[in-house]
Parts: sequence; structure tokens; C-alpha cells
Amino acid sequence: MKKVFTKRLAAAVLSASLGAAAFFAPAAGMEASAAPAYKSHFTQTFSWEDTIEPELLVETDENMIYRQLRLCMLYRVIPEGDIWDLNQARTVKMPLTVMTRLYNEGLISGYLYKKFSGEIWNAEDLSAVFDPVYYYNAQKGRLAGVIDPGDVNALTIDFIVNGMPNGYQGSASFDPHFYRSNYKDLDTRYGDNWFLYYNHYILYGMYEMRDPAAKAE
Repeated sequence: MKKVFTKRLAAAVLSASLGAAAFFAPAAGMEASAAPAYKSHFTQTFSWEDTIEPELLVETDENMIYRQLRLCMLYRVIPEGDIWDLNQARTVKMPLTVMTRLYNEGLISGYLYKKFSGEIWNAEDLSAVFDPVYYYNAQKGRLAGVIDPGDVNALTIDFIVNGMPNGYQGSASFDPHFYRSNYKDLDTRYGDNWFLYYNHYILYGMYEMRDPAAKAE
């Protein structure tokens, strides 16, 4: 059975490599064997059920987990959120040492890494949804005299503690209310849990090329 899993994984990784290569240097007449699961810059995408789950669910070690995840992230065949979901919903637990290696190599974001490590996000980790200057100006009536407009760390913590749970817009580039109203699948899934809209965009939405805010006219 393990040999079957290994062959399946090898085929998926090979297909992923070919898909990425085709993006950079497409051969004439070459067509992808399957359409992307979501809008993508690449010609073909895969779910983690096809790429890494089969091998990770058998007897394995940290180095093997690292190698499989590294390939997936190197060729961007899965969004970062799939790594977190696999860790949360399946029997496989991703070792922090593996996440640290991927983070140090620039293959996963600080946002995902710190979900594993438990560290507090900084402004850079949240940059897809948070701009300290924009946030202070938008929340000036609440923050003036409480937080110095130049105190990025304090503004970031306020955004995490108050902004994200309440759906406050933290940057011009991401509007959680637009994101919720524009994507009914997310509204149905998350309801009034505003934090999950930011989380979804960082881990999935950017990969799925979802619109984060209304386009300027």
C-alpha cells in the first residue's frame, strides 16, 4: 500500500513541476490535463489530498514532511491554508521544526508560521490586510490620545485584539465588509466571525485571486 501512495505522490509532484515549468516556458500545443481548481497564474493546480495527504498519512518522519511541503510551496500547487487545515482536521500534525525551515526559506508567510508557533503577528505578517497609517486614520476617533500614531506595535496589537474581531478595515487594499458581501460562500460559512474573513484572504483568497476590495472607479 505504501508503494501505491508513493507512486501517487510522485506523479502529483511531477505534474506540479511540469505545470509550473509550462507557465514560465509553455510548449506549443501543450494543454493542461485538468483545469485549475481556482483562478491561478499556473496552468494546473492540485489539492493537498492529491499531493501530500497520501504520503503524510503513512508512517513518516519530519524530513519527509518537510520535503513534501517544500515542493508544494515551491511550485505553489496548494494555498497556505491547506497546510493549516491538514494540521487541524487530519491525523497529521505538522512539526514546528518543519514550519520553521519553510519560513526561514521564505516558502511560507509569517502569518502562517506564527499560527503554528503561537507568536504574536507583527505588521509585516499582516501586511495583506493591515497598514498602520491607514488603520490609525480610520480609527482616529477611537485611538487618538490612546495610541501614538507612530507606535506600529501598539497599532498592530489593537488591530489583532479589536480590529479583526469587529471587522474594522485595516488597509485600503482589503475591506472585510466588501469581501464578505462579494463572496456569498464566505458569508454563509463565517457569518459574523469577522476574524475568519481576514484569515481566509491571507491563507486562501490571495491564491484564489479573489477581489479584496472594491475597485476604484
